[in-house]
Amino acid sequence: MAIVDTSPLEYDPFSLYDDPYPIYQRLRDEAPVYRNPRRGFWALSRFDDVSEASKDWETFSNAKGILLGLDHSFYGSGDFLDSDPPVHDELRQVLRFAFVPRAISALEPFVRNASERLLDRCVELGEADAARELAWLLPLEVISNMLGVPEGDTGQLQGWCSAILSREPGRDGMSDRAETATRAMRGYFAALAERKRHAPEPDLISAMTAARLPDGRALSDGELQGMCLLVITAGMETTASLISTAMLVLAEHPEQRALLVSRPELIPQAVEEILRYDSPIQQLGRVTTRDVELYDQTIPHGSWVALVYASANRDGRRFPEPARFDILRERKRNLAFGDGIHFCLGAPLARLEARTAIEHLLRRCPQYEVLGTPRRTPYLTSRGLSELRVAFDP
Repeated sequence: MAIVDTSPLEYDPFSLYDDPYPIYQRLRDEAPVYRNPRRGFWALSRFDDVSEASKDWETFSNAKGILLGLDHSFYGSGDFLDSDPPVHDELRQVLRFAFVPRAISALEPFVRNASERLLDRCVELGEADAARELAWLLPLEVISNMLGVPEGDTGQLQGWCSAILSREPGRDGMSDRAETATRAMRGYFAALAERKRHAPEPDLISAMTAARLPDGRALSDGELQGMCLLVITAGMETTASLISTAMLVLAEHPEQRALLVSRPELIPQAVEEILRYDSPIQQLGRVTTRDVELYDQTIPHGSWVALVYASANRDGRRFPEPARFDILRERKRNLAFGDGIHFCLGAPLARLEARTAIEHLLRRCPQYEVLGTPRRTPYLTSRGLSELRVAFDP
């Protein structure tokens, strides 16, 4: 007999849940339009509602940011995630060429080489922190290469990115450490962009310095720096969370892992199921531009609303037996990368990196073993791993 949780329902994304999915189920079943009275935000948790709100940018606006309660752009004016059209479309278009299918295909050899090299190093150690040594390093190397960052600078960037994404217990906004790292990284990209203006190369920062917006002007220094910060941190956070989660989930479901070992052609399908089952980005915020009527409730104009993507992807109204991890389940679109105009620009690259990492891992170390208790990243929006001890040749 199932145990019914009768405690007062409270959803607080500022808490670090070991397992948030029981709370998400209660949100969907008991309060599909939820309001946190202590913090004053609202939350949508069912698939159809999250999808529709994500597509309705005129009502659910990004212009005040996407981090709940942080009423300004995290990275500055170049962060097109924190904007609505026309600004969003104009800035996003500057980078779009780098993420079209032809460009992603051209990146595949670099991704494969980097994945193999990082995995080789872990295997040589025999036991390693796969989150730090593989899941976080692979997207950092790929994004750094795309931007045109000198190879020797990636270590410094990794430290800054980790600080920017970190949280302090009891503090809702950016930590002092994050603010310091953000200033340092902006200064770094300002200097690098200046060098690229005088000696352009076939990379993203050079393309940004040469780009012209529809009104004919170049990107401002602030826009260029903000765009660089968005690309590197978003590219790292989402993909690292996806890869580390994939390693853990497959270890927890040995029969599914064995199926992939015997049928590696199913790995792209497995990536989609991992994205659905334990989404890298759990929720993002919006602010309403008018009163919204939903389920006989009114979300007032000017309210912060959490779109809980991870809950939507466990909605049994769309996915039968949603708590079951099944790489053979019927393919249906999930919301792991969002929806509408803000659909993640880097989704094809994240999928490529995850697919490649899993392919190499299962071919080289099909019986890898997770050791001890993994440690979750203390980030507001994502659900990845900051530590995942793995025996690569148990």
